[in-house]
Amino acid sequence: MSEPLLKEVDGVISVHDRLILSSQPFVNAHWAQNIWKNPVTLSVNSINDAAKKLKSIQRNWCLYSFALHRRAQLIQEKLNSSKPQPILFSTPLPSQGTGSWCLLDENTLLAS
Repeated sequence: MSEPLLKEVDGVISVHDRLILSSQPFVNAHWAQNIWKNPVTLSVNSINDAAKKLKSIQRNWCLYSFALHRRAQLIQEKLNSSKPQPILFSTPLPSQGTGSWCLLDENTLLAS
């Protein structure tokens, strides 16, 4: 799945399942499902600490889970107090953006 994308992206520094991190400025890659323009690494001490740090950045988050699925899900549950509603065709998109995040290890998350 990542092969065509790996050919399109220069400066690859790490690959986490379908998430490819590059040292180069982002490009509108044809095979990308989501582009994280300014990812930051956060050190966290607990599930509550992770949720608190993400909430301090912005309100809406979408989890990309490739490891530590249960821990990631517990953090995600603390982030979203209500279930996301489907966006119907031809309705305007929400004004607030949605960030993406993942756990790199038990105490490190990546967010954009």
